[in-house]
Amino acid sequence: HAYAVESTQSKADAIAKAQAQGRVSSRFDARVLLGLIIHLAAFWATSNPDVLAVMNTPGAKPRRQIIHDAVATLVA
Repeated sequence: HAYAVESTQSKADAIAKAQAQGRVSSRFDARVLLGLIIHLAAFWATSNPDVLAVMNTPGAKPRRQIIHDAVATLVA
């Protein structure tokens, strides 16, 4: 548990550093931004099947691109 918290905190710290350097948007607190990115990455695995059916986005490559674009928008 302590290792997982430390690992997650180090990622949030890296985002905060990038924000301070102007390389990542400061629109969201670094910890919140990390949480948003983690949940975006898990989107396809955790979404309701009804939502996924409506989205109709088959294949890993287009799904990966959608997540990439969403994260890029968050950090821009």
